[in-house]
Amino acid sequence: MRKSIQRFTKSLHFESLESRRLLACDRLDGAEPLSVPAYSSLPAAEKKMFLDFDGDIHRNWGSWADLFGTSTNGPIPPYDVDGDTSCFSQHELENMRSIFEIVKEKFSPFQIDVTTVDPLSLEDGRAGKIVIGGDGAWYGSGGGVAHVRGFYGPGENVGYVWDSPNSTRYVGEAVAHEAGHMLGLKHQSLYDGETLVNEYRRELIMGRGDVNTLDGRWAIGTSTGIDSTFDAAALIETARRKTISRNFNRTDWHCARMR
Repeated sequence: MRKSIQRFTKSLHFESLESRRLLACDRLDGAEPLSVPAYSSLPAAEKKMFLDFDGDIHRNWGSWADLFGTSTNGPIPPYDVDGDTSCFSQHELENMRSIFEIVKEKFSPFQIDVTTVDPLSLEDGRAGKIVIGGDGAWYGSGGGVAHVRGFYGPGENVGYVWDSPNSTRYVGEAVAHEAGHMLGLKHQSLYDGETLVNEYRRELIMGRGDVNTLDGRWAIGTSTGIDSTFDAAALIETARRKTISRNFNRTDWHCARMR
């Protein structure tokens, strides 16, 4: 009997299980996996800045009559910090709320509704969209990109911010920065006399608002030349009040990015 048991046990062998990763969608609110909570800073405001977290279609971004432009190399994936783009985790939902609150505070002096609710129409002069997601490999560098005056001019009123690094503060500042470009603002730079020290002046939203400060701010500052100074807040208010004209030339705009 003992020998038969030994023979039986020797015939047993085990195969290792394949490696599997469990991806769980912990939507505590019971909502659909990729639904974004509805936040709005000023729902009644006519002008909208839409923060789009759930991905976007493929675009030939910046095209002019279907010419030129830069391909996004496929759709932009939803906002993601855990490697699972099929659903939003509780952590990602909390990040979205934090990013929204950062951008909301930046635009609180203006009658512009910062919202996660799709305005359905991106009519020039009434709505702009910042897509938050992906790694930006299609563009090549920086933390985001948008066309200067794209909100009311001939350029795209869709801008982009990548979802990395995994810092809500960095992403929130980058969203405000790119929205500022769409509303007509250029970079605010640091000069020593007539020498450019840094194109992206620290502590300013239109520079690098996430560096050396608890909170980036709109400011009066120099742009691309020592004699080029603008008041960021005043220009945003001017942009908000602008009426739309279609008498534009393609050379009237350019794209700008945040590093």
